[in-house]
Amino acid sequence: MHKYIGRTKFTLSSILLCAILFLTACGGNQIPVEPTVAAAPAAEVDLPKITSMELDRNEVPRYESIALTLTIDAEYSNPYDAREVTLQGVFTSPAGMDMTVPGFWDGEGAWKIRFTPALVGTWTYAISVRDGRGNSLPGMGEFTVTASDLHGWIVPGNSFNASYSGHYLVYHDGTPFYGVGHADALNILIDGFDMEAGVRLFDTMKAANENYVVWWPLYANSPVSSSYDDYSVGNMKVIDAIVKDAEKEGIFLIFTIWDHPQLRDDKHPAWDTGNWGRNGFSKLSSLEDFFVSDEAWAWQENLYRYIIARWGYSPAIGMWQTVSEINGTNSLEQTDPWHAKVNNYFVENDPYRHPTTASGSGEVDWPEGHIVMDVPQVHLYDWKEDAVGAAAHTAEWTTRMWDRIERPNWIGEFGTTGNTYYPELFHNSIW
Repeated sequence: MHKYIGRTKFTLSSILLCAILFLTACGGNQIPVEPTVAAAPAAEVDLPKITSMELDRNEVPRYESIALTLTIDAEYSNPYDAREVTLQGVFTSPAGMDMTVPGFWDGEGAWKIRFTPALVGTWTYAISVRDGRGNSLPGMGEFTVTASDLHGWIVPGNSFNASYSGHYLVYHDGTPFYGVGHADALNILIDGFDMEAGVRLFDTMKAANENYVVWWPLYANSPVSSSYDDYSVGNMKVIDAIVKDAEKEGIFLIFTIWDHPQLRDDKHPAWDTGNWGRNGFSKLSSLEDFFVSDEAWAWQENLYRYIIARWGYSPAIGMWQTVSEINGTNSLEQTDPWHAKVNNYFVENDPYRHPTTASGSGEVDWPEGHIVMDVPQVHLYDWKEDAVGAAAHTAEWTTRMWDRIERPNWIGEFGTTGNTYYPELFHNSIW
């Protein structure tokens, strides 16, 4: 027995389921597109199908995005479980290079794929759906990419050109990048936020020549705030709007997947009670099992895939911060293996290869994590009310990370109790 939403099948069981950032750096009108589908084999095979496919525009400037909206005929009980159903597109550049991009269920009645092209010329695409029976025949089309003055997302310099130093970041087109910003980890981004007017903070940042901000989107607007297997549409739409506004304003987001309170409970040996009880994964497993069980990992993969699919298309994603202050979580002896697993998922599955980062809390060195992530990071809070010594303190930690591995490094948070020393800290630490 099935329940239908549009032309998408659901089985009945679906009804019952983040201070200063300092980063050293150098150098629609809807256009219906009928899916072109390969000829069916002689023998009838009951496979999933793409029943409609709509491209939002057939000409797009370089480093801007297109979106495809689809309806599909597939068998599954939960559209958020990639073990049951997946939508993906293979986008082929004018140079003949393929990019495989995941699609997502928007929670409101449609399947979507968002894609940002990096080369001028004619691109083609082939969209397919997979369920338990196999893969659909592909829906195919093309679009044109025109020249623009945009520079794209940011990447380590040596990933753009092997002769560049890996200690620095550049834009995707090779333009030198220098990042200055701050951390607004909690609710500041949505303080005064309006779905139409956007994020007030971004205008303030632009006036101050900032272009980077650390953000904990899942702290206040988590897709899994209520359940690990049924995502919050309202929260996802807020993230949509903030990412879109950041892109328009030229702001890069350090998009944090796990802020430490989400993965901490009252059994943590040193930190106060966290927000595990408000994390939808708490309905699936204990916090201890979250880091080790196969089923918890499968649903983490579903969430990470979804985050990449829905927001990874945007050049406004500066980095994926897989976890903020990991020693403030209950990962404990699982800290290094679990972090490596999450980090590697984003490395292997993000078609845009946004850099990854993560952190420990203040003055915590984490060499095992730094070797794994793309952009090593520390948080500094132990200033001992010594604003003059702030420069040496900053230099010590920056040098330590610089000498450890040839990658960009940064101080993701720093601060002190109260505000008395902040102007001096800012001046001496940065300049």
